[in-house]
Amino acid sequence: MMGPVINDVWTLVSAAYHPGQANVGVHIFPCVVSQKALEGCAESKHLALWTDLIGIGDVFDQTKVLPIVPTNAGRYVVVG
Repeated sequence: MMGPVINDVWTLVSAAYHPGQANVGVHIFPCVVSQKALEGCAESKHLALWTDLIGIGDVFDQTKVLPIVPTNAGRYVVVG
């Protein structure tokens, strides 16, 4: 993530942090994660992670609210 995109993230985080917000959650995905994007990754040791991220992204896309995502046995689990 470079250039204007990281500048936008920095501006938003700074705007929240400067007046006293103690924590600013930032979730950044390295790419658009989808089943189609994973078609060539069947042998990847990271396939479980990417599959979990698809579920998280789907929930966010549907609700526009960042879901609570704890881990269970090393996998991400969407709550709610």
